[in-house]
Amino acid sequence: MIEPFIENNQEHTVFYHGKDEVRLHYQHTYNRKSGDVHTATTDNRPDIVLTIKKVDGLELTYLFDAKYRVCDDNEFSKEDEDEINRLKAADYPPSDAINQMHRYRDAIYYGEKIADKREFSAKEIIGGYILFPGRGDDRAIRSRYYYKSIETVNIGAFPLLPNHLDPDCERTLLYEHLTSILTKQTTYEQIQDSIPQHGLVYSRSIDDSNDLVLVGYYQTQQKDIILKNKLYYVPAAMENGSISLVSGYENTKYLLLHHGEERMLLELSGKGPRFFTAEILRGMGFNPSKEFYLGFDIKSINPIVDIDINIKHFDLPKRKHGAIPYFTRFKNIKKD
Repeated sequence: MIEPFIENNQEHTVFYHGKDEVRLHYQHTYNRKSGDVHTATTDNRPDIVLTIKKVDGLELTYLFDAKYRVCDDNEFSKEDEDEINRLKAADYPPSDAINQMHRYRDAIYYGEKIADKREFSAKEIIGGYILFPGRGDDRAIRSRYYYKSIETVNIGAFPLLPNHLDPDCERTLLYEHLTSILTKQTTYEQIQDSIPQHGLVYSRSIDDSNDLVLVGYYQTQQKDIILKNKLYYVPAAMENGSISLVSGYENTKYLLLHHGEERMLLELSGKGPRFFTAEILRGMGFNPSKEFYLGFDIKSINPIVDIDINIKHFDLPKRKHGAIPYFTRFKNIKKD
């Protein structure tokens, strides 16, 4: 990270997984002359700019601003004080720093220049985050508004103060977040939780033929419990008869539930499986027969009905135990 700056070259580029182009900029300036990504008014200069150019050509931008102070007692609002009294102690970033990230997102646009006229076509910033010298363990930070706001509006803060008492936990929340935005495979995964311009929405057509689908059998009495808990579980890898994991299984998009001729295509959360013990599953009303499981969260129990499933050519693998769940590609279950 230091080498690119020696000759004032303030950009570092890597190709992630050999496909996505990831660029890191230091003190990058956006103004009226800065190309397709620009402002219409004054200069804006975030400390760190992370851009991800996906294989489909869409470029996604994330901003990070470093601040070297935390809120003191005189800066807390009544709402902040109520949260502090209610939750475990943790430091807060300056409010004006959070507000700056909102201003960045409102100021920076993407728009091509056509016939010497600038088209202000879209908001450019997907997320903006403050890096500040805050104390607090991960559990305390996760309960704070400035961390929870990352999930709702994609603007928030990450504490980065070194922790000599527990160095292994330093920067873990930021690491999790960067891993998430760098490893999501499709553009839609990146932008589905972002805030578009007023009156617009981000959507996707369900036609990515390489999306992974988990094909899972259910017994008649299990269906209602699966839908009630919005969870489908499979035996973990250490169990006999467990599912065979494939590359990218943590990004599985869909669940195809089947029982005889009855089939139901559901959308998964896409956040990867969680680890469950049999005891936990029994407490949820399931009746597991093994000890350890991977559970896939169902995003919606409303079946996807506008996709024709290829009944003629779709069948279970020819195995000794035909009910074993498995992964396949969307193109293998969709009727042409």
